[in-house]
Amino acid sequence: MTINGVAVSEADMPAVQERCDALSTAESTEALSEGNETEEANNVSGETDTSEADAPAVNEGANATTTIDLDTIDLQACVDGGFVTQ
Repeated sequence: MTINGVAVSEADMPAVQERCDALSTAESTEALSEGNETEEANNVSGETDTSEADAPAVNEGANATTTIDLDTIDLQACVDGGFVTQ
C-alpha cells in the first residue's frame, strides 16, 4: 500500500493505519458535532472536552514511523491509499 506516493512498509503500517483511523474518526465526530452546537452552548457545568489535549502528538505515539512523516497524512491521502473509506 502507498500513502502520499510513498510505499508503506509492514513496520510502518500500524502507525499509518492508526493515523488514518484517527483522521476518519475526527471527521465523523466533527460532522456529528455540528448538530450539537446548541447542547454545547447550554453546557453550564464548565466542563471542556479534553480528548485532544490528552492525545499524543502525531509522531510521538507508540507506533511512530521511521520512513513516513505522519504530519503529512490527511484524510484524503488515507482514502486514496485505501486505509479508510469516506
